Amino acid sequence: MLLNLKKNFFNYISLLVGILGIVSSYYFYVQSIKSKEPTYWVEDSVQVFKPDVFGKNQRFSLVDNESGKTLGESVYLQELAFWNRGKDPIVSSDILTPLTFEYPEHVFIVDVSLNAASRLSVVNPVFEVSDSQIHLNFNLLEENDGFKLMVVYAAKDKQEPVFSGDILSVSKILALDGVEGQNIFTAIVSLAVFVFVIFAGIMILGYVGEFVIWVIKRFLPTLYSLLQTFFEKHGGKVGTAVVLLFSGSIVYFLVMGLAMKDVKNGVPDMNLVELSSEQPTNKRLWLQ
Repeated sequence: MLLNLKKNFFNYISLLVGILGIVSSYYFYVQSIKSKEPTYWVEDSVQVFKPDVFGKNQRFSLVDNESGKTLGESVYLQELAFWNRGKDPIVSSDILTPLTFEYPEHVFIVDVSLNAASRLSVVNPVFEVSDSQIHLNFNLLEENDGFKLMVVYAAKDKQEPVFSGDILSVSKILALDGVEGQNIFTAIVSLAVFVFVIFAGIMILGYVGEFVIWVIKRFLPTLYSLLQTFFEKHGGKVGTAVVLLFSGSIVYFLVMGLAMKDVKNGVPDMNLVELSSEQPTNKRLWLQ
C-alpha cells in the first residue's frame, strides 16, 4: 500500500512542482512591473469626548475659540494615511486634481496634524484644511513612501471621509479597506507552497514508514501480521481521514491567507513626527 502511495505521490508532486513554477513565475513578473500605486487608508474613529459623560452637570464643555460657541457633539480621533506602494515614483506635478479627504458638511474639523512620515525631508508632506475638507500634497513618493495625518473632529457619531483626486497615469487610487486581487494571488502562491511542503512531507513519511515496516517485519513478525490485517480491513477509512484532514488544512490556510490583507499590502512603517511650533495645525477648541 505504501509503495503505491509513494508512486502516486511522486506523480502528484511532479505536477505540483510544474504548476507552482508557472504560478511563481507569473507572480514575480507582476511584482517586477513598474507602476504608480497611490493608496489611502482610513482608520476607525476613536471617541475621546462624550458630552453626556464629561459634560454632566455642566462641569465641562468644549468651546470654539473663533466663535465662542459651546459644542455639544462628541469628539473623535482618526488617522488617515496616504502612500505609494508601487515601484514607479509619484511627484507633486503628477497630481491632476486635488487629493482630498472630505467629511460630511455637518462635521466640525477641530485639528489636523502630521502624525508620521517616511523620509520626511524627501516626502515633504503638506496639507490644507478648508471647512470639512483636507487637501494633500507632497514633493515625492517612491515605493512605500507616504505619511499619516491625525484628525480631530466633532460630530454626533463616527464619520468616515471620502477620498477624491486624480494622479497622472493612474486609473484609480486604491483604498486599503478589504481583500484585493493581489492579496488573493499572494494567498494562492502561499497555498501552493504549503501543499508542496505537505506532499513532500508525506513522501518522506512514506520512506520512513517503509523502513519501520521492514524493521517490524524483520524483528516483530507477529505485530506485522496484526498491522497488515488492520490495514486490509480499515485502510479505506484511514485514507479518507487523511484526505479530509488535508482538505481541511487547505481550506483553513486559504481563508487565513485571504483574511490577512495586511501581510503584503498593509500600511508601511513610518517614522513618528514630533509636533513643533513650525508644524501647521488648526486647533480651535479649548476645555472650559
